[in-house]
Amino acid sequence: MDIFNEVKRDNIIGVKELAEEIEDISSVRNENGDSLLRFAVKHGASLAMFKLLVAAGADLFEVDEEGVSIMDDAIKKGRIDIVEYMVQMGMDPNSTSRKSGFTPLMAAVSFGDEKITRFLLSCGVDIHVKDNFNYSAKDYARMTGYKRFVKILEEYEEKS
Repeated sequence: MDIFNEVKRDNIIGVKELAEEIEDISSVRNENGDSLLRFAVKHGASLAMFKLLVAAGADLFEVDEEGVSIMDDAIKKGRIDIVEYMVQMGMDPNSTSRKSGFTPLMAAVSFGDEKITRFLLSCGVDIHVKDNFNYSAKDYARMTGYKRFVKILEEYEEKS
């Protein structure tokens, strides 16, 4: 059995058995260089699978060479369940490891994900942060044409 195939199949029992045989699960990569955790997010694995991989030693705070985090991947895939779990596990939704300074809120707005945007706002993220291009989340909402996100951010700003 290949652990990546079992993750893709969301086979919790198979992955649990295979993970027990792996000394350092955070070092396992596929041919594209994806870790098991990143692969799980990209292939729509369940939250239970994601939690199993974390419990087995997968690095929740992993970033790639550009600074893209697992949270960034979860936002891109619209995985509010994983984003919520990561915040519960200590991931700071205000922080970014991206070289560009692109934050999780900027990503949620850019991908047009209202649930994740509202969740991040409920965590108290700073909507005024700007990336290295001097753009804020509201700027990304305008640039992508998501007018409702501009409104959501303005309403949040008024309440703060």
